[in-house]
Amino acid sequence: MVEQKAQSDSSPVKIVDGYPQLRLYGRPFFAHSAAFFYNRIPRDEWADSLVKLKSMGINTIDLYIAWNWHEPEEGKIDFDGRSNPRRDVKGLLEMLDQMGFAVIARPGPVILNEWRNGGYPDWLLERPEFQMHPAARLDGHYPPLSSVSASNSEEASRIWLSNETHLKYTRHWFGDCMRELLKDRQATAGGNVIAIQLDDDQAINRANYNGPVFWKYMSTIADYLREAGATVPVYINPTDMRVSAAGAQHNIGAMGQWYFNFAGDPSLRWEDTATLQFYTETLRTQPHFPPMIIEYQAGWYGTGDDAYAKAADKSNTLLSSRVMIGHGLRGLNYFPVQDTLYPAGYEVPWANHYYIWESALNLARDERPRASAVYRNGRLLAGLGVELASTHKAADLGLVYPISSFDQPSLTRDEVLKISRAQMQIQQFCQLNQLAVEYLDLEFQPLEHLKRHKAILLPVFDEATLRKVEAGGREEITAANDPSQNRNNRTSTSTQPGRLRLSELAQLKLVDYVRSGGRLIFTPAAPQGEAIKSILNNPDVSIVPDFWRNVPIEPGKTNREELIASVQASSVEFVSRLARMGINRRVKARISYESASGSGGESVGATIEPNFITTMLVPDSPGSKYAFVGVTSFDSNKALKINLNISDPASESGASRIVVPEFRLSARESMMLPVRLPLTEVRGEIVYATAELIAREIANGRIRMRLYSQASAEVALILPHAPQGAITIDGVAAISSYNPANKLLRITIPDRIKIQGKPDQAGDRREHEHDIEIVYEKGLPELSIKNSRLIMAEENQVQVEVANRTSSTLKGILSLQIEQGLKHANSNRDVELKPEEVRRVTFSLPISEKAVSGDSINLKAVLSTDNNQTTYRSPKVSLEILPRFDWELYPVSSWPLRPDTKQKITPPLIYPKDDQAKEAEVNLKLVNNSEETITLSRSSMLVSSLPVKLGKDEQYMNTFIYGFPAGTRSALHPFSISVSDGRRTETANVNFVALRKGEAIAFACDIDRDGFDDYVLENEHLRLIISPRAGARSFAMINKRTGANLFTSAGGLRDKFVELDPADPTRNARRKRGMYGTFNRPYAAEILDGMGKQAVIKLSYQAPDAYPAGVAIERTVTLKAGEEFFTMDYRIKIPSPGAADGIQALWSSNSIVAGDPAFSPAEFITAAGRFDFKTATSRSVDVASGLIVSRLDNQNSFAIIWRSEQMNTAEIEMKEFSSFVNLKFKPFIDGLNSYRLVYYCGNRTFDEIRAQSSEIIGR
Repeated sequence: MVEQKAQSDSSPVKIVDGYPQLRLYGRPFFAHSAAFFYNRIPRDEWADSLVKLKSMGINTIDLYIAWNWHEPEEGKIDFDGRSNPRRDVKGLLEMLDQMGFAVIARPGPVILNEWRNGGYPDWLLERPEFQMHPAARLDGHYPPLSSVSASNSEEASRIWLSNETHLKYTRHWFGDCMRELLKDRQATAGGNVIAIQLDDDQAINRANYNGPVFWKYMSTIADYLREAGATVPVYINPTDMRVSAAGAQHNIGAMGQWYFNFAGDPSLRWEDTATLQFYTETLRTQPHFPPMIIEYQAGWYGTGDDAYAKAADKSNTLLSSRVMIGHGLRGLNYFPVQDTLYPAGYEVPWANHYYIWESALNLARDERPRASAVYRNGRLLAGLGVELASTHKAADLGLVYPISSFDQPSLTRDEVLKISRAQMQIQQFCQLNQLAVEYLDLEFQPLEHLKRHKAILLPVFDEATLRKVEAGGREEITAANDPSQNRNNRTSTSTQPGRLRLSELAQLKLVDYVRSGGRLIFTPAAPQGEAIKSILNNPDVSIVPDFWRNVPIEPGKTNREELIASVQASSVEFVSRLARMGINRRVKARISYESASGSGGESVGATIEPNFITTMLVPDSPGSKYAFVGVTSFDSNKALKINLNISDPASESGASRIVVPEFRLSARESMMLPVRLPLTEVRGEIVYATAELIAREIANGRIRMRLYSQASAEVALILPHAPQGAITIDGVAAISSYNPANKLLRITIPDRIKIQGKPDQAGDRREHEHDIEIVYEKGLPELSIKNSRLIMAEENQVQVEVANRTSSTLKGILSLQIEQGLKHANSNRDVELKPEEVRRVTFSLPISEKAVSGDSINLKAVLSTDNNQTTYRSPKVSLEILPRFDWELYPVSSWPLRPDTKQKITPPLIYPKDDQAKEAEVNLKLVNNSEETITLSRSSMLVSSLPVKLGKDEQYMNTFIYGFPAGTRSALHPFSISVSDGRRTETANVNFVALRKGEAIAFACDIDRDGFDDYVLENEHLRLIISPRAGARSFAMINKRTGANLFTSAGGLRDKFVELDPADPTRNARRKRGMYGTFNRPYAAEILDGMGKQAVIKLSYQAPDAYPAGVAIERTVTLKAGEEFFTMDYRIKIPSPGAADGIQALWSSNSIVAGDPAFSPAEFITAAGRFDFKTATSRSVDVASGLIVSRLDNQNSFAIIWRSEQMNTAEIEMKEFSSFVNLKFKPFIDGLNSYRLVYYCGNRTFDEIRAQSSEIIGR
């Protein structure tokens, strides 16, 4: 384990030449982060998920710490998993520290996150001061003020501040979190926690006014954290906050949110970059906090009524993330990388039990299309993260975003949207002309930030200007933009004079800027103000017309050719004006399509091409002279041919330029190109590359580079002398040339290269990656690390071989450099080697017993000769951390959550080998990971096996046979095997299932490992899994012949009610109380018959919120031996005479896989005929038929059968990827109401099922 001591300057944020940088362990870093919903992942899979995330280049983990999850009852706090393994957040934080992740903590008090009650404790919300309707609380809705704060921050904050109970308990909760979890793990104390969030989704939406009451509330809860020991930055997480920099005066940062807005188009378009740049730039105006997006996803989560989330174009993730990084974003948190599964009962009504985003990984960590973009970013940042984290966007022009300088309380929603829309039109006009802008906030940024720019453009938004601007755009993604939801956001423009006049502070900054030599441009007119008047005659002040008026910011508004034509003339005039001011664009790109027709317009030496985005990043520190140039194509069909002319970052005056030869950028592709990147060890540099550099190292006289490119590319290096050996690309001799006059080495990467050499040489390369190796110098000392792995809980002896290939004595300090995630450390030895001597030097590297199996540590050896005159390095190696021995059970068991996702069942369910359930067997595989021979002892509940000796890497398979007790009446038989090597003891657990042919069984087992028992009914044909605490829904009705699950993650066996409370004022029909029935209620479960000719369980729940007077629900589920169907018998009791109103009725709703793309086009068959699945349609079924059959494919049929005299309506509601079978019974009568349903899961046809339906339903 790498131990990391606190640095003298340990703040996670450091200001470098006016630019805020993220830092950890003394180094700049780019937060490439993932939201980790640990409460939705089995505890025993946390490590595997984290190892996978780390392999994708994730270096930071975002944690929501849900109050109601960790304090389910008042005063009973569980942070160590004693009440539920998934509550072991202490263990999780230890894992993250061991693995070298940075951590962002979000303890609430409200976390939202589609989590029950937004994470706020139920036992608090039931108090009258929270004014929450009991039915809404039971449904899991967010606290009422959460929706108010999105549209009226001031009002919501006022009410929160007036609630002494809320403040008191929040203070206690924050104290518990800091004391037990976070205080000692903060970066300021040498730990890895870099920031703590205040509440959730505060300051949402630019139309929302965040005034003094809001900041008082935020400062109050921030003070609670700080008094409990918080010393790292605290922040809020708004989407599209009106004034992102406003928290500076309160020492509160802002991290933004961005989710892809489909708006009818699954693909990100050029116009979407208006919002991407706007969000990034507004975050960059914070003088004290680096720009980060804490919730980022190029898609949206799946709803609670379908099996898949809406599909977005897979390229959206790469394009959107690279655009924001190119505009200066310094942290990005995928929300999430992995789809996860709720613990029973903790959903909100509108979310799916499978918390699906169709993100990069599914629940089982299988990769999906979005994974490639995460890898692309991760590999870039793993190799060049320090350099990228130390940069900012190089701006050609300062662009004032003046909204903070207006009178905030009086701004209307209409004015705010018009101002921001015009601002985005200006930025997009500049982007079309390859003019990089930097937003400036005149209220919160110092004058020095203005002075960075030769010229500043100030949009003037007076009443006359706003009358010409439309309000609207794709920025409207929250309820806060709905005027009906906002009592205080007026939509008309006030006639109050001076409301849109810049503040005196803003005016004086502009005056000072001009008087210090800056050039100020107004558009489309000069602003009002006494201070401004004093500079209007200054020759450095000018006015330009509204050149930006025709630029669209919504996809589909204007086609490409029309857009180019509309801005061509004004582009030439504006860019020429700037050139006369001495402003020469940092990047000029000439672009054409691979086909000759389709080149864009011209803009004074650059091409106007809407589908192309380019920006340059330069170091924060003036002493560094490298850069990165981002290039992105939004064209969906054609590749672009690009010629770059870029400002030389090494030029003091900025006059020198670098001409990059033409290269090809594929359709919907993005690359970050290096410029003047130093190769310090050989006193050289990478002048440019037309491929994306993702790693570089110099070791043993060789220069190694890994680059990404889908096409041919060129790399140009300056090296003091020509290479002394071969230059290869992926092991193949490269085409290259070295010019001794200018010291320039050019290497060509051809279009396609046949990879040669051993498989392990190319094994860690991904598609389109290439390795260049330059044998630069020969006869140097060579260093190599000889270990292949590291063992947990041991003092590992790392062998470094030093070979002195010279004729002189080699003397100096040999260092072993150790990197584990973001942690780093050194271990040193003095060495002296004779000429031609080869020696191995041993370093001791202890690995903690708390280390995570499968994690890795990067090692490099460095030899610094006396007086540090020469340094030699070994290649970096990555060593996997493993326990001394591994074990695995076979066969593995799982259940199909979805056709593309299986969840492992642990302990596995092992079934008998014979029909009479006399015996079952399980295989235990043992592997020795240690360098030495180990002896393993094995003992089970039945027998102790003889010890087995295993050599290094040797494996052994052991079979255990379990004999079921004769005549057993228990379905489930727990069994354990202990394995020990004398130092470490592991226990392998198994559940043997006594299922005999010709019988049915029922048993309780935590199938999904959420800490709550599921109930399983099973025979030889069918397996039904019911989750009592999730409304007694079933997420698995499995045809055992085919393995297909015919229910979806929306759930079958859902209990709902026809009539909702008419007094519910909620406007949004999808958020009305009771809309989703008892989907999350905890039903009591009892096995009435666990084994034999039938298996029977009873499920019951008192539903107090069922309108108008509540009901008692009892369901009896019966599965008979040998059958392909089960029966559901309802007993619904009305609590008091007269409570039945003649309208309210039970509604049974079942989500089935009809419509899932994994199955053949589904059809439905009823007595009236057949019809095919059709997205977003509903079909009524005659209740007299008593039967609906869905033929899913030629092997799987689903059917539901009812008694026609009990049913009022029957309907098939077809969604996009699934279908609901909705059965509404006849209205309740006073007293007891009884109903029966029969569910079929097998392969029979409609005629076969109908022939038996009367008999089945009547049994």
